Amino acid sequence: MSFLTSHWLGKLPLGISLWINLIALLIVISYAELFLLSKLAANPTQLINLTLISLFFTRLIIFPWQLIGLLRATEFDYIEHKNILKTRALQGFAVLMVLFTLVYSLEVIQASLYYISQVESYSRPGDKVAYQLKVSEDQQHLIIRGDLDIGITTAVRSTIGAHPQIRSVVLQSRGGHIYEGRGLAKIFTEYEIDTYVYEECSSACTTAFIGGKQRYISAQGKLGFHQYRVETTKTRQFVQFYNLHAEQQRDLALFKARGIDQAFLNRIFDQPAERIWFPDHSTLRAAQIVHEVISQEIGSPANSQLEF
Repeated sequence: MSFLTSHWLGKLPLGISLWINLIALLIVISYAELFLLSKLAANPTQLINLTLISLFFTRLIIFPWQLIGLLRATEFDYIEHKNILKTRALQGFAVLMVLFTLVYSLEVIQASLYYISQVESYSRPGDKVAYQLKVSEDQQHLIIRGDLDIGITTAVRSTIGAHPQIRSVVLQSRGGHIYEGRGLAKIFTEYEIDTYVYEECSSACTTAFIGGKQRYISAQGKLGFHQYRVETTKTRQFVQFYNLHAEQQRDLALFKARGIDQAFLNRIFDQPAERIWFPDHSTLRAAQIVHEVISQEIGSPANSQLEF
């Protein structure tokens, strides 16, 4: 506590106040916000909440302590050494740090509000979203087509809540948001829903697929795997909420928890983001990714119920 008080009063050496208590501590805080928080959060909403909490403590409590202690240490250093050039340089540096911190904080708050508004908006299916949801006539099957866009997890949970008879989901998607794929997997596991692929299910869609209680693929169906990437078109406002390596590790843990063979897990992210690995059906069966390869007429939702 005496160290904290000494810095606040400007009684520490100027070098310690500047290089350790300000610069080094800011680097540590920035690293923690960029890498550690993403490991603690299971979804974007949690990450946003943790980031805002961190922002409050680090920018409204810790940063003033850092800055005021530096300015007071600068004043004492001037009294002792009478070096006006160094004093003005440090004061100017302090002003720049205030401006940088203010701009950064506003950007994070803006990105957080934007993400939350997008989740709320895209959770309501309509022309603006990149996915389509349809419940079959017998109320037992849900068909998901298109990108796993922001808010699809909320929309699917709402749909299943309104149609509790749903026992299977047909997926046709080339991917989408990492968190949404994982969110869908959690729902399918929670409700013990079977998953089917008749055409293509790639990238984040495979994460959703693995949540199925029983997992089926048609003779023409294919599952595609590759490294994750951030699409800057829709995610540029909240790109700081993504840590791709951490997300890949989370999904590897999810696949492993579903009983997937380790040799297969070692290959999931081999392909770069620009390429896709489509394993053959025998490989998928051997790894327990799929439980059965089926025809489109036997052991699966009827074709007549899959058309939009």
